[in-house]
Amino acid sequence: MPLGWSARLPIRLRLTLAFAAAMALVLAAAGVFVYLRLAAALDETLDNGLRSRADSVAALVRQADSSLDRLGRDVLVEPDERFPQVLDPAGRVVDATPLVGDRPLLSATEIDDATRRTVTLDRERLAGGR
Repeated sequence: MPLGWSARLPIRLRLTLAFAAAMALVLAAAGVFVYLRLAAALDETLDNGLRSRADSVAALVRQADSSLDRLGRDVLVEPDERFPQVLDPAGRVVDATPLVGDRPLLSATEIDDATRRTVTLDRERLAGGR
């Protein structure tokens, strides 16, 4: 009976290779776990920040003499990241920042959903940019 290549290796080398393979597997699993947890935490932080900005916009809209264009400059942090838009239940634009324009950002179905519950939507492009 011929001996395989692994039987010709010294026991120390076989144990070292087995340990290295096990450690590579453990480290890969730990890396995947850390990556997924970090991604989830970053998504949650981003969502909380956006909800906070939405609350600021809602407070501006509730003020009788406010305009998102005028007051949004002080409340919303980054000038090139300001694109709130307020729609009435019929889907008409009531107030918006200049970057957004007068065309509703929501479809009729999304507006219908938003009148019944809080809706969170992802947009890849907005107002001619990302």
